[in-house]
Order: sequence, then C-alpha cells, then structure tokens
Amino acid sequence: MSNNYKELFHQDCRHFKGYRPCDVHKKTQIECPECQHYSPWDKKFLIIKQGELGDVLRTTPLVRAIKETHPNCYIVWLVEEKAKECVLRNSFIDEVVIYHPSILQRFMIEEYDTVICLDKDIASITVATLAKAQVKMGFGMDKTGKVIPLNKEAEHKWATGISDNLNKKNPLTYQEQIFEITGYKPSSNEYIFSLPNISKVFSQEFSDNHNLTANHFIIGFNTGVGSKFLPRKWLTKYYIELAGILENYCNSNGIKYKILLLGGKSEEDRNNYIYTQCINNGNKDIIDTGTKNSLEEFFGLISLCNIVVTSDTMGMHVSIALKKKIVVLMGPITTSSIDVYNLGPMITSNEHNCLGCFRDTCDMPYQCMDAIKPEVVFNEVKKHISTIVK
Repeated sequence: MSNNYKELFHQDCRHFKGYRPCDVHKKTQIECPECQHYSPWDKKFLIIKQGELGDVLRTTPLVRAIKETHPNCYIVWLVEEKAKECVLRNSFIDEVVIYHPSILQRFMIEEYDTVICLDKDIASITVATLAKAQVKMGFGMDKTGKVIPLNKEAEHKWATGISDNLNKKNPLTYQEQIFEITGYKPSSNEYIFSLPNISKVFSQEFSDNHNLTANHFIIGFNTGVGSKFLPRKWLTKYYIELAGILENYCNSNGIKYKILLLGGKSEEDRNNYIYTQCINNGNKDIIDTGTKNSLEEFFGLISLCNIVVTSDTMGMHVSIALKKKIVVLMGPITTSSIDVYNLGPMITSNEHNCLGCFRDTCDMPYQCMDAIKPEVVFNEVKKHISTIVK
C-alpha cells in the first residue's frame, strides 16, 4: 500500500466526503482506484434558498437548469432545518446543508465557482457575501447591512421587492425571475420533489383508518395562510357553505367523496369550527386531519387529494409539486407572479380595483377575498369532479 495516502482516494469525486467512507464504499467495500462509481465534478455551485417552504419548492427547477448546462457540476443547497424535506431527495442536488450560525466558518474557507442567493434575510445574504466564489448572483449585503443585488440581472427582482408599485407591474412569475437573475434556460420549470417514504406510509395508514378508497373523490380544504399573510384568508363561513354545496351535489349524483380539512397550528380553532358546523349541518363526509401534523405527514395528506382548494400558501406549492389539481383563491397577490402549471384556475374578485396590493393588512370594509363566493369555487371543483368521476 502506498505511503502517500492522498493518492488512494478520488478527492474530486462527488461521493467523496473527506471524513468518513462514502456511501458507495460502505455498500461495496470497493476502494477508489477500482470503483466504477467514480464521478468527478468540475464546477461547484452554492444555492442559498432557505426559509419559506413554498419558495424553496418553486426554486427547485433551477438545479435542473444548472445541471443541464453543467452536467458534471457539484451543487450544494443551503436550507433551514424546517424546509430540508423540500430538497432532500432531489437527484440534481449533490449536498444539502442545514443552516446553523457555525456554518459561516465553512463558507469563509470553502471555494465555489458560483454562489446564487435568492433569499434576502440577514443569515442568507451574510453567507452569500462571505462565501468565496468567482461569480455571485442574486442578493448579498453591503457595508451598511442592507440587501444589495450581486449582479445586474438581480436588480429587477431587488427593485420589485422594495416597491409594491413596481411589483404590481411585474409580468414575470417567480420562476421567470430566478432564471432572469441566473441566465439559465431550463428544459422544464416544473418543481422537482419526491414524496418521502414516511409520507407514503402515513397516507396509507390515514386512508385505512378513515376507510378511504380509490373510489372516493377527495377534496382538500387548505384553510391556512400563515400569520404574515392574513389578507389572503378566505372566510370561514365560505368553507362551510362550500362543504354544503359539495354534499348536495355529490349525494345527488351518487359520487363518493370526502373533504379533508388541512391546516397548521394557527388553524386549530378555525378548522374545529368548520368541522363542527359541517357535522351539525348533517355533513358526515368531512374529516378534520388535525393541525399538529409534521411536514412529512402534511405532504402525505396532500398526496391523498384529487383537488385542493387553497390560497397562495405553502399548501398550494406542495399541491403543485405533487401535481394535484387546485383551485387557488387569489386577492392581495398578483396572479402574474404565480405559475400553477395548468393544474387549475386562480380565482379573483371582479368587485375590487385594488387586487394585487401586496399588503400585509387590509383596512377595506369589504375585502377582496370576501368577494370570492363559494358557488364560484364549487363550479371550478365540479369541473374536476366531472373529469375524474365517470
């Protein structure tokens, strides 16, 4: 055996870890010189997209585009712990790094060919600014601690993030904006997402426990919007009315169906009220899935649905990632910024001239989301029922 131990290992292989045996060696016990899985990389990319789960999911088309342009590159994705499941099984990503303040030390040493930061929070732009790279795209930090565009192509998205007036006029979807920033042209801009095994097991157990079968048309009511985006919330009473309309239609036409109430901790009281009112109204085909499900369990619940009624939230993006039919209730956000991949309509009010205001709060006496009537939403859901239920 050579005394020059460095010669024993392919340190430029994407499987090489540098501190423990790689997964291939663990499985085969084959040493590097004889390994047929040797896969050298030539360029190294760092993508920083961390927090909002929906935004992480809709950024995933970028790695496909990068790999199409640089097939042998090595892609590192920096993400928050809460959003890691959105990228962990992505075959285009070579390494997922979970953010922690101590991780800054790594990025001050490690060298990249390109750093792409698509977040504007302090942690993300700090990493982007400190990281060593020949090329930087997206957003970083200046000497005053403010967000700055790192390349000319990022100035448009930087400006629309500062001015609501510019944002209202922006004709580009989020995906089009990130490709504008980076210059990549993907063969497809669809989300890249694989359902975790734990989600598959959970969905099967849930189906068994609630006697759900392939003959059921399953409608998800994703009632949450998050505490930051309250103007996007549809009226509680409208969900109850929609459930009643669906009950009458499905029962009259002999359609087996179930409604799944979906939401997080913030929706506990809201969903309990919707469920109780529906039961009191005689609707027995509604299931409150709970509001304390893990992210993986939430994925599993969405996977059971034939269609999901939702606002522009993380649940919408998960539905898109799983290619579920959707009816999206839109108000404060412009429809031009969202790509729903022909999975369903985006419904807006025709009674307001302030749509797409991007406001966090609303002082209007009659809000845009209130003008989206249950009958309109039902008609869109009905179209999907007719295409699936024969």
